[in-house]
Amino acid sequence: MYGLLMSAGWCKEWEKENNKNFYDTFEEFMKDNAYDTIVKHKDGIFCLFDGRDGRYIIIGKVLRKSEDDYPFLGSGEPVVVPEIEMADQAEIEDSVYRHFGVEGDFHYYFVTRYR
Repeated sequence: MYGLLMSAGWCKEWEKENNKNFYDTFEEFMKDNAYDTIVKHKDGIFCLFDGRDGRYIIIGKVLRKSEDDYPFLGSGEPVVVPEIEMADQAEIEDSVYRHFGVEGDFHYYFVTRYR
């Protein structure tokens, strides 16, 4: 995933400032299924919450999802995360700013799913 890491506290601050529920407002950016290999982005952007501890949110673009339900348990193939062109990075950063009003240091993130 290429995106911007935000603290869960940022969401709470956003809710206070805007007097709205973050999830209800941006629900269309969070519609995805961990078991589906197809990523459902809204305008190229997806919000990934730390579902285990609720400490962070990554806002950006999922570049690749595993096609194996347990890729970390011996699928035999490493996961290759493609680098994207600078123009694509800028497009993602602009889209995040346009929809969420935030900017900062964008990075590549490798995220695994917990059960």
